Amino acid sequence: MTKILIIDDEVSLTQLIKQALERSDFEIFIANDGADGLKKIDELNPDIVITDLRMPKVSGMDILKRTKKEHPLIEIIIITGHGGVDSAIEAMREGAFGYVEKPFVEFSVLELEIEKAIKRRSLILENKELEEKNKSSYILQQLVQEILRVNIGNSDLTVKLKVILEILQNAPFLLKTRQAAIFVVEDDPELLMMKSALNYPEEIMNRCDIIKFDNCSTSEVFKCLSGDTSSGHTLSEHTLSQGQCLCGSAAKTNTPLYVECDCLCSNEVFSTGKHIHYIIPISTSSYTYGVLALIIESGYKINSIEEDFIKTVVSILTGILEHILAEKKLLSAKNIAEKSNKLKSDILSTVAHELRTPLTSILAFCGTIKMSLTDMIFPILAEHPDEEVTEEINEIRNDLKIMEIEGDRLTNLLNDFLDLTKLESGVLNWKEEDVNFVEIINIVISNMRELLNKKNLSLESQIEDASFNILGEKGRFIQLITNLVGNAIKFTEIGGITIRLNIAGNNLRCEVEDTGHGIPPDMLSKIFEKFQQVGDVLVDKPKGTGLGLPICKEIVTHYKGKIWAESDGQNGSKFSFTIPMK
Repeated sequence: MTKILIIDDEVSLTQLIKQALERSDFEIFIANDGADGLKKIDELNPDIVITDLRMPKVSGMDILKRTKKEHPLIEIIIITGHGGVDSAIEAMREGAFGYVEKPFVEFSVLELEIEKAIKRRSLILENKELEEKNKSSYILQQLVQEILRVNIGNSDLTVKLKVILEILQNAPFLLKTRQAAIFVVEDDPELLMMKSALNYPEEIMNRCDIIKFDNCSTSEVFKCLSGDTSSGHTLSEHTLSQGQCLCGSAAKTNTPLYVECDCLCSNEVFSTGKHIHYIIPISTSSYTYGVLALIIESGYKINSIEEDFIKTVVSILTGILEHILAEKKLLSAKNIAEKSNKLKSDILSTVAHELRTPLTSILAFCGTIKMSLTDMIFPILAEHPDEEVTEEINEIRNDLKIMEIEGDRLTNLLNDFLDLTKLESGVLNWKEEDVNFVEIINIVISNMRELLNKKNLSLESQIEDASFNILGEKGRFIQLITNLVGNAIKFTEIGGITIRLNIAGNNLRCEVEDTGHGIPPDMLSKIFEKFQQVGDVLVDKPKGTGLGLPICKEIVTHYKGKIWAESDGQNGSKFSFTIPMK
């Protein structure tokens, strides 16, 4: 049972909180002054402490500092009528989980904060052993740990991003300038809003408060960029002209920009003079949430370890903004609860997003450990060879690689799950455009060529001499054919794939046939169901999400078509679909 200690000099308030929390499975204790609170913390070792900030003699901040020093695993929630961004930041920097301002509108806010604090405590306990093994890690690892704790905690987004920037300024590449900013996409998907900035000049904050995607000529920016791109960014000696915006270009192209700038220093806008702009999109493959802008001393060369650190920070920021987006969707779903189908869809979508947040943290920890092995352990082993230790370390590195591979696979599963959920919900706004299906086939063949070559498979297209214009959404048709061809490649080791396109009555008919393993007859009726994979009954079990074919079915069904599979179980498979011509 979770033990909670409430410390407040308002006796009536402590009783109200106790009564509200006793409805849950908590063991509640009360202290009505700070001194008694410290005594009970030592005696009870509670899981959670809820304390007022302003109390005579021993304040809530005194309790916070001493508790975090002597009992670092206890989570502390501040309640105060004197809150605000500044006090919240100070409390969080001292180790508080979060804060709630009184008077309470409803106790559910405090209950939610407690619930999240319990989750964080559980996660920290699970990772305590790992943290102890890495106490001597490089300074960047420690910064990642601090940022991860901010990510897990609950607070206003502006507060959270400001704390992250204050942590980030201690990275070696920012020690000279200590200048950085985070821009976030809010309501308009084509606008960046400056959400938090560290030591940015007032003129820049006014000028860059709102930035359009591609605010300057993208072609001009990329025309001037050249150099080493092996680490994921582009180096340049070019000077950008006044008014060009790297942040907008990076967001528009979803590409990091690493540019030497002296265009602004002539106006004394940046106190650092000539400097480097490093702009990294905060994004997934399908959506840009914002950008991280770093101002780095001119001539500074970011090494591979620092590059990995920056990628980890951006990955965490992506998880934070995804989480915020998921919360907005959940609130929207609650407000229209009468629309049961949409509510179900949004809840499932939120669950998937919630899974991605801890997954991001897990992958970040993997990257941190690999960074430590590369930077610290292997150099020591090179100087003091030990065959047994080297073998164990290599096993750890291989295990981390497996964790990352499986983490990426889970990410793909979540992406497919989210896509399928949206398709099933019926709330998507489908585009209607004139599409040439022959062009769709050619695009997919071009995209799949490298994968085909890796497996030494052939691909033949047999297209009837006819007009194949159809009304629909081009992107969904590409997804449909890509999933079918990708499925065929996955289960084919020798031979190849044939795509046929013809007209059958008033329907467009497409077939994707392979020379692979074939599908057992008893699986043909289940193959388009979620999480059903032919690999489950095969010895080699090719890995996939089990959602590609259900997505195909949803797309074809939307266009009032039919899709089916044929196979004798031994001599390959043929997937066919028809869509009415409009």
